[in-house]
Amino acid sequence: MAARAAEAEQARLDAEAKAKEKAQKNASAPLSSSSSYTPSYKPKKKKSPGLIVFLVLAGIALVLTIIGTVANSGDGKGSDSSKGVESEEQITTDSNGNNNSNGNNNSNNNSSSENKNQYPNLSFTEIGGGWSVSAKEGKADSITGELVIPSVIEGKNVVEIAEKGFKGCAAVTSVTVPDTVKTIGYGAFSGCSSLREITVPFVGKTAFANGSEVGFGYIFGKDEFTSSVETWQEYDTYHYQDAICYYLPAQLTKVTVTSATQLGHGAFHNCTNISEINLNEGITTISCYTFYNCTSL
Repeated sequence: MAARAAEAEQARLDAEAKAKEKAQKNASAPLSSSSSYTPSYKPKKKKSPGLIVFLVLAGIALVLTIIGTVANSGDGKGSDSSKGVESEEQITTDSNGNNNSNGNNNSNNNSSSENKNQYPNLSFTEIGGGWSVSAKEGKADSITGELVIPSVIEGKNVVEIAEKGFKGCAAVTSVTVPDTVKTIGYGAFSGCSSLREITVPFVGKTAFANGSEVGFGYIFGKDEFTSSVETWQEYDTYHYQDAICYYLPAQLTKVTVTSATQLGHGAFHNCTNISEINLNEGITTISCYTFYNCTSL
C-alpha cells in the first residue's frame, strides 16, 4: 500500500514538473505572425468636411435657381395680365356707354387717331376729307357730363360740328371743341340747358364769319329751351346794325377761345350771364360792340 501511494505521488509530481516546463517553453517562444489578431471589419472612412459644405451649397443654389425660374414665370404672366388690364382700360366705357367722358378724350388737340367705335353715342359723317360730328339719333339723352369732341378719327380730322348736331343734350355740363374744327353749325348746342362752360376754337360759325354768323349765340340758335336766357346780339351788315335774338343756356358762365385771330362785330354782345371769357394769344382784331353789355364780366 505504501509503495503504491509513493508511486502515485511521484507520478503527480512528474506531471506537474512537465506542465511547468511546457509553460515555460511557451512563454519564452516568440509569437508567430499567424497568431496575431486581425480585425474582421474595415473601419469606415469619415467624410471630408469640405465635401459636406460643397454639397450643402450646391443644394441651396439649385433651390434658388428653381425659385427664380418660378418667380420670372409669374412676373411674365403678371405683365401680360397688366397689359390686358391696361388695354381694357383704354376701351372701357362709362355708365353712359361712352369712352372717357362720353367717348371723348380730354385733350383739345388730340393728335392720336381713334376709332369711331370708341364713341357709341356720336355719329361721324365724311365731308371733304374730314369728319362732321353730331350726336347719334336718339342718343342726346345718353350724353352726360363733359363732352370732349375728338380731333382725329381713323386718320382724318374732325372739321365740323353739324347743324343742331348736339341739340337737346340737356345733361351735358361742359363742351370742348378741338382746333381741327373749322365750322360749327347753326344751333349746334341748342337745348344744352345744363351747360356751364364751353371751349371753342373761334366765336361764331367760322374763324372768319361775318354778318349774322359772327355772334356767340349762333351756335345755340334761336329756339327757346328750358333754362335758357334770351340774348339779343347785334351784328353789322354792310355798316348797318341789326340784331338777332338767340337763346343761351342760363347756367353758362365760362367761355374759352383757343385759336381765333379776330372777334367779329358784337361777338359777345348782351351775354349778360357770362362771367369769364378766356382768349388765346394771336387775336389781331376785336370789332365794335364785342363785349357790349356783358355785365357779369
